[in-house]
Amino acid sequence: ARQLLSGSSSMLFWLGVVVAGLVIPLSVDAVCLRAPNPVVLAVGAACTLVGGACLRFALLMAAQRFCLAGMGVLAFWM
Repeated sequence: ARQLLSGSSSMLFWLGVVVAGLVIPLSVDAVCLRAPNPVVLAVGAACTLVGGACLRFALLMAAQRFCLAGMGVLAFWM
């Protein structure tokens, strides 16, 4: 959790998951309750997909640690 919230994956998490995946789609839904607009709904749907992809990538990156000697990626459990 620390890696996602304040580590090297934090920008991807906060901008990709929280902003693009949660804040923008919820804002689009609130706006479209009053006056539905297909273009705005498409933007909200695209942001939801981007946020989901960022969530998957951020979780994968947070579960890995880097080996400084070999400059390679080690699995979390090694």
